Amino acid sequence: MTKTFFKICKSVISFSLLLCVLINVIGVYFTIGYRYATVASGSMSPEININDVIIIHLNAEYEVGDIISYYDGENIITHRVVNILDDNIITKGDANNVEDRSVSKENVLGKVVAIIPHVGSILNALGSLPAVFVYLISIIAFMLLEDMLGKENGSHE
Repeated sequence: MTKTFFKICKSVISFSLLLCVLINVIGVYFTIGYRYATVASGSMSPEININDVIIIHLNAEYEVGDIISYYDGENIITHRVVNILDDNIITKGDANNVEDRSVSKENVLGKVVAIIPHVGSILNALGSLPAVFVYLISIIAFMLLEDMLGKENGSHE
């Protein structure tokens, strides 16, 4: 039992360290001009769907046809650029029938440079404390079960 406990502790610590390194690498990536967001509406369907994760490059140059994210005063909107007029950009969701109001370039968060399908629901689930707790308990339970099954089958450490 003591060996199993230490084996579990070692695995949990290794996983935690790996997670910390991953978070730091992602943090560095996002401090150099990138951020991510989870899509909440189908206005850009079929190109971008609900629960897709988008990677946004901050302070990018914009052209007609680019997909950008901007702040409209209440929400972050992600739509395609259909026209650029001096310091204003006009956008439209691919699934929408009408163009949006013009947006000042100052309100643009950046250009969408990558789309990761379906990952938003996983991020949202793991982002809650109870989900992380269940995830860690599941890992520990799986490792205990694996250890018990290995002993029953006669394998030795």
